[in-house]
Amino acid sequence: MLPPELFALDSSAYCFSIISRDKDWKKAAVSRDFGGTTYTVQALIPQRREVNSTGTVMADVKSAQLRESLATERDRDRWLRCSEAAVRCCQRMLELPPSPAGSNMCPRTWDQLQCWGDTPAASTAYEDCPSYLFSEDTCGASGKKAQKECLADGRWFRHISNNEWTNYTDCDYKKIVAENIKLRMRWHIAVCSLSVAALLPALIIFFSYRQLQVRRITLHKHLFLSLILEAIFNICLRSLQISSPSVISMSPWWCVVLNTVLRYLRQSNYTWFFNEGFYLHRLLASAFAEQRNFLIFYCLGWGLPVLPVTVYVVVRAAVYKSVTGCLILPQEGIEWILMILPFTAIIINVIFFINIIRILVLKLRATSDSRNGNDIRQYK
Repeated sequence: MLPPELFALDSSAYCFSIISRDKDWKKAAVSRDFGGTTYTVQALIPQRREVNSTGTVMADVKSAQLRESLATERDRDRWLRCSEAAVRCCQRMLELPPSPAGSNMCPRTWDQLQCWGDTPAASTAYEDCPSYLFSEDTCGASGKKAQKECLADGRWFRHISNNEWTNYTDCDYKKIVAENIKLRMRWHIAVCSLSVAALLPALIIFFSYRQLQVRRITLHKHLFLSLILEAIFNICLRSLQISSPSVISMSPWWCVVLNTVLRYLRQSNYTWFFNEGFYLHRLLASAFAEQRNFLIFYCLGWGLPVLPVTVYVVVRAAVYKSVTGCLILPQEGIEWILMILPFTAIIINVIFFINIIRILVLKLRATSDSRNGNDIRQYK
């Protein structure tokens, strides 16, 4: 728990980052000594050389540099009111008596946007949307409220990210984060495009040269094909999310199929990684004997991923009745179905790797001890 003086600076930094949305500044955790104890607080760091600062700037509302960096006087006022609300919240939490022992209540807290008092377990707390963060239309007169759920065990509800979460859906908080979400999607599209650009020439080379038409290269072809297809489907889905969010909310059947195929391709990436490890392990364990029948690799690589994806979609549709949003958002309670195959493939590949190292070491030692003239370089 931060001392009130440091809490004021910490909360002020968060308020500044929300209100400004300025790329010139970035939040960063820094250490500060107070009363002989070191605490971690949020501060602001300039991101461009044009910003006249030599290093970390503590988010003091009296800082002329930070106030001038805000675009309008209204934003400066909003930052001041947000920071003052955090200070008042801290003072109120300290002044109020602690909750009685065994009362089973969610503790009072500042959720980085506004203050919440002690709340009985298995209930929902309501507060007005803070006007210093949201438009006036969603605050006060509109009657819209922010909601924070207190669970039956006396803990605040946590999002899938394991952070305490407040429901600001009725406020226009979504507009605040929408730009960041779209920016992440554009980065995702860029990275996937780069993957396709890097993998496609390699795949063309594999198919173009007769000398490369060998068994082990066949595995590389299928792995690269799986990675390319997943990247292409990712590009399609993210582009759809950016350009046509209404389509995502309507969740037409073809959109559900698009995301289902994407999930299948993600699974197939891991199965083809597994095939690579399995082939190499079998090649070494069988004294470099080539695998003649590749049917098992095709079944594992392209066939096995069908099973977890089918189970996931059926359970989500039949049991949870949740096929909204094109299946993009995770469904709590069943996502583990899609984690079994990747996790298993990774673990087995690690075992293969360890055993391959063991086999090579044994062969090297055996060759070194024998005097049959074998060339040790064949194992390098």
